[in-house]
Amino acid sequence: MKREAGFRIGTPSVGWVTYLSAGRAARTPDDALPDRRELPTGGVLLTIASPGDTASVVKAYQVLRDSGALAPLPHPMTRPAL
Repeated sequence: MKREAGFRIGTPSVGWVTYLSAGRAARTPDDALPDRRELPTGGVLLTIASPGDTASVVKAYQVLRDSGALAPLPHPMTRPAL
């Protein structure tokens, strides 16, 4: 799965269920990941796939990565959030 999705060590990634902070959630396309639950913190909880469904996880990772929602934080840290 890592090779197919282009996962890199040290960068944000997703799983079958994924939490995104408010800043990351603001960058997600609403229509691409419809099973989302808004949280009181401003973040979202995404139910991406059933356990074992790696193809859907890879697809969601690529959508989120391309939208900028998984952009890594700067090193050294110049701010606490995306």
